[in-house]
Amino acid sequence: MELKDYQAVALQAFDRWRDALVDAQAEAVKAIAALESVAVDVPPEVRNYPQKAWQSLADKGGVAETAGAYVSRSDDAG
Repeated sequence: MELKDYQAVALQAFDRWRDALVDAQAEAVKAIAALESVAVDVPPEVRNYPQKAWQSLADKGGVAETAGAYVSRSDDAG
């Protein structure tokens, strides 16, 4: 069975998103460890690596224009 064009495009977009998330998470883990090692409070934007991944993809043109801006899905409990 062969994928339809739109299915292949969707899977490629998902792969780019997953790769960007992995990279952003690795950077966040390093930054958090460095800040915590010197007893500095970690800013919420450092912990929000999905937003950084989204912005990285958007800057490279990897996010469809119809997708809109990143929307944080966290609550007040963190």
